Amino acid sequence: MAIGASTGGTEAIKKLLISLPSNSPAIVITQHIPKTFSLRFAQRLNDNCQVEVHEASHGQKIKAGHVYIAPGDQHLEVVHKNGALFCTLSDGDEVNRHKPAVDVLFDSVSDFADNVQAVLLTGMGQDGAHGMLRLKELGSRTIIQDKNSSLIWGMPGRAHAISAHTMQSPLLEIAKHILNYAGLSRTEMQDILAKNCVGDVL
Repeated sequence: MAIGASTGGTEAIKKLLISLPSNSPAIVITQHIPKTFSLRFAQRLNDNCQVEVHEASHGQKIKAGHVYIAPGDQHLEVVHKNGALFCTLSDGDEVNRHKPAVDVLFDSVSDFADNVQAVLLTGMGQDGAHGMLRLKELGSRTIIQDKNSSLIWGMPGRAHAISAHTMQSPLLEIAKHILNYAGLSRTEMQDILAKNCVGDVL
């Protein structure tokens, strides 16, 4: 599971994660946030959630029931090695005027896109929209937060405009959709994607 967010995202992420049980699928998150706040944000979430929340570190193994948040000054990518997934941090150029950037995270999971759910939450700008579209085209399930529950419908709104989503949902229902989908067989997942490919299923 890969999640991107910006303005209003810290509260949105908290509301989403607090609804997840300890055995949830692994989650990687890029939230546009200053370096000085990302560690405290992760620690605060860890104190309030059943999943274990970390500020991601370079080379950290990604495990079910754990959440990994990009540090506020580095891109977070996911790499696949020897049958396992690991966090990779990089100090590259800004992408879409951001570091960390959601598009960088989304692009990093493209090699196993058909086993990924990507979520774009409230935020200003367009970061993540094109990465989400690429994931959708590669077989990912892509969910955007709906306009009514978004503080700023910039990022999810841009994804909507280019039909990068397979579903839009109110914030408080996204956790349910994530868990329900994760419990399906691969064939059932493909059936859901085929039905929702138009992108406006609530």
